[in-house]
Parts: sequence; C-alpha cells; structure tokens
Amino acid sequence: MAADQVNREPRPFLCLRRYRVLSNYVSITYVGPVAVWWIPKPPGPRLSVWSVLLAGAAIIPLTAGTLLYLHHMDLSLWPFGRPITTLAEIVLRYEMIALVCLAYVILRSLPGWLRYRLLARADARAIEEAIARKRWEEAAVRLHRYCLLVSAIWRRIPPRAVVWDNLVRPWLPRNRRVYVYFYADPPPLPQKVTASFAPEVFPPNQPSLWSAILLVPVAMMLYLIILDIARSGQWPQLLFVNVILLIVILVLYGGYFLMALLGRSRYYRFAPGVIQLIKFDLSRRRPQIETFDLHRVQLVIDLVGDSAVVTLHTAGDRQVCLRLGGGQEVSDALLRAALSTAPRPPLPEEGLLD
Repeated sequence: MAADQVNREPRPFLCLRRYRVLSNYVSITYVGPVAVWWIPKPPGPRLSVWSVLLAGAAIIPLTAGTLLYLHHMDLSLWPFGRPITTLAEIVLRYEMIALVCLAYVILRSLPGWLRYRLLARADARAIEEAIARKRWEEAAVRLHRYCLLVSAIWRRIPPRAVVWDNLVRPWLPRNRRVYVYFYADPPPLPQKVTASFAPEVFPPNQPSLWSAILLVPVAMMLYLIILDIARSGQWPQLLFVNVILLIVILVLYGGYFLMALLGRSRYYRFAPGVIQLIKFDLSRRRPQIETFDLHRVQLVIDLVGDSAVVTLHTAGDRQVCLRLGGGQEVSDALLRAALSTAPRPPLPEEGLLD
C-alpha cells in the first residue's frame, strides 16, 4: 500500500468469477487527496442494441424494396458470380454486403449484451442493498459501473439511476476523483505521490506493417470490378458507384498509413499534475502545445489492450479524448501525473523542436 494512502484498505465489492476475471473488482482507493475509482469492464458489445435496431430499420426495408423492384423487372435476385449491368443490381450487391456485416456484428455483440445485462442486474441489486445499509461509497462506485454497463447496451441511462444518484451524492467525501476502467489486472499506483519525477515524452501509436495487408483485398476488389466493367461495357452506370467508392477507400487508408508511418506529428508529455498534447505542423517548425491541468479536470482513464483512452472533462463542459499508446509504461506515467502532488517542473519548448 502506498505511503500517502489513507488507512482504509480497498475492499472488493464485486468479484467476476463467473466470467474468469478473478482479480477484477469494483472498489475505491484513497491516495493522498485523490479517490481512485476502480471500475472493471468485461469485454463489451460491438454496438448498442439501439444502433443495431436503427441500422436494421434502414437496411432491411431498402434491401426488400430493391428485391421487389428487381423481381418486377424480371432481373436476377442474386447479384454475384456474374457481370451486372444495372444500377439496381449494384445497389443490391452493397445492401447484401451490409446485411452480412450487420449479422456478423449482432453475433459478436450478443454475448456482450447478455454479459452486461447480467452484471447490470447484479449491480442494481447491490446498489439497493448498499443504500439500505447506508454504505454510500459502495453504492456510488456500483452505480457508476451500473450506468456504464446500461449505457453500453442502450446508449441511455435509466431514470432510477438519477434517483439513486440524488440519494448517494450528498453523502460522498469531497475528494478529487480519478476513474480507471480496466479489463485485466488494475495498474499499480505510484509509491509516493509527493515525489516529483522528470517530464516524460511519448510518441503516438504507429500503424503496424501488418495493417497494410488490408489494402490487398481492397485492391483485388477494385481490380475485379474494373474487369466487370470492361466486360459489360456499361461504363456510365458502373463507374460512379464502384470505382469511385473503392478508390476513395484506397486513397484515404493509404494516405493515413503513409502519414502515420512516415511522420510522428503528435506527442504526449507527462509531468506532475499535467499532461501536454504537442502537435507539429508541416507548415511551421515550432510545436503547438495544449496543456491540461489534471488537478482541475475530471479524469477518466480507460485501459484498452495496449492503449489508454483518456477523457478529460474541462471547464465549460468541454470534453477532450486522447488515445495514448505505449502499453503499461504510458499507463504508469499517466497515473503518476494524475496523482502527483509535487510542484510542476519547468516544461521548456526548446527540447521539442525538430
């Protein structure tokens, strides 16, 4: 336990043995003047239920209308495996591809919906019990996780969560809070929050060379469609829908890959109580630096795989989302900066110039 920590051991409120996450528990740890809320997140759904319903309400009627039109025109209802000559068949091809993608997303999301629903119901019962026993901190951290689970499924918060929040909020200590979402083991806390540390600079993520393989099927699809156009001879109808779409995908993804691979234009610098976003512009040599005082913002840290998604809620309801790569090293630096009470050291620009 850290030397600066209040003598109150974090007690596990909920253990997820059912989902083989033995070390995950919801708890609150007090580190100096900061309350760290540990919120475990099991693997979540790909999309919310509302997103799938809206997508289905748009794609299914369109596909049904296209099929009825093709049936009325005595055209084929299967636009694959042969050259197509009408715009309706082209549209049906993409509609069927969209339906397959939607079905794939539903199958991948279904276990997450069920898992989140079971955990949300367990949290709801625990919130009621904690409120009845006047264990306000336990109720608060469970309520936070309950809202997280429900909003991931439905993209909204149920009305009873507002009632619970009004009951719990007046009884919570007035600590500065740092919310940490994690999937596996929680990251270690700094040993001493009053100790200073030298500013640390981390480069942004670069795309893996393996991600360039995604360009191969796009290029092959483009090649096959060009052959399809050449055989049918229907250039005016097919050119706009097929070639333009795939060329845009190819150019945008290829441009992103090359820019991210050849130039590192965004850096992150951590110092006690502060995080800086450093951006280099091709038109000027000096960097543009945006500084966030971590002691004056609501900080949410979402540890996802080898990256950390940091959401900063600043004054004026401004929300800034930063995605930090670098794995455990960056997560440790972020927690040191967020929890440190040491004076801020000088942060010169000279060492950042290209």
